[in-house]
Amino acid sequence: MTEEAHHVTARELADLRKVCKMVLNLDEYDPGFKDLRALAQKALNYSTISKNEKLAKARAVAFATNAAEAIKRKQVILAQIDAIFEDAGVPLTYEQLARALDARGVKPFRASRWSAPSVRFVIRGRK
Repeated sequence: MTEEAHHVTARELADLRKVCKMVLNLDEYDPGFKDLRALAQKALNYSTISKNEKLAKARAVAFATNAAEAIKRKQVILAQIDAIFEDAGVPLTYEQLARALDARGVKPFRASRWSAPSVRFVIRGRK
């Protein structure tokens, strides 16, 4: 199986840099974005100081794809949390939300199960 090369234009690279900068502005205290923010900084560094322009473009494309997937994933999780609140009809603790997310099969960002602190950070990062 061969990989198809993707030529990145200067405009696309500029757009990718904008995405990286937007990711850097995400909530720095949200543990779900800690690694993403580090990747954004690396991508910005690669795209500005790398001697190998093709490599810099490939890294920027990969980062932008990962960033977009992470943002979509967080939106899906927040939608699930909203649905859990609607189904319950009463206020729930973070621990109850964590158990409900596990029961629905929603996977957390890095752990195998949801915890109360991870639910709290996702909700507080909603803004």
